Amino acid sequence: MGVFVVVGLGSFGFNAAKALKERGHQVIAVDSDNSVVQAVKPYAVQAVVGNAADRDIFKAMGLEGVDAGIVSLGEKMDASMLVALYLKEMGVRHLIVKAFTEEHARVLKKIGVDEVILPEKDMAYSLAERLSTPSFLGEFHILKGYSILDTMAPREFWNKTLDKLALPKKFGIHVILIQRGSEVLAAPCAADLILEGDILVLLGKDEEIEKFKRYSQGKK
Repeated sequence: MGVFVVVGLGSFGFNAAKALKERGHQVIAVDSDNSVVQAVKPYAVQAVVGNAADRDIFKAMGLEGVDAGIVSLGEKMDASMLVALYLKEMGVRHLIVKAFTEEHARVLKKIGVDEVILPEKDMAYSLAERLSTPSFLGEFHILKGYSILDTMAPREFWNKTLDKLALPKKFGIHVILIQRGSEVLAAPCAADLILEGDILVLLGKDEEIEKFKRYSQGKK
């Protein structure tokens, strides 16, 4: 069991915290929005409301034993760089930060960030891979041992709810986003229905993602 700190509880950060908790890890969550902090409490051993650029917040947490940090602060480039520095200084072993631009990504790498996620670039490569393969799959790694996969919903998923499909139980993966034409459903709930033509964005351990890929390609 690992200990993770997640800073920024947008759709990506929130679902990362939830998935880590469901896999038996301990999560420390931080965001400036009290409503999302309250919502993440069932998945966190510690959930803190505060300005992520305030170093004292992280000092008070005692992060010496944290295995990895995930920083997802949207377009707040200065804040994400400050948080990255704080977490590195406090001994967080592995740091993953979402960047907004190529320049932002380069700076994050220079200050010692272990992994940088550049959503537009990563999703562009993912889209290119999807469009160039028969199964329309795209995949990228978000932190050591974990990946995000986007895939066309298999026929047997059509007209079933996420609760009925029970993907966390069957494959150990979570649907973090559904794309339906120009509509995007972020953080879908158990009652949401999968329809023909939906693109599912899945989060899981590398081996669980591979298991699902074999399933979706008929290699059960």
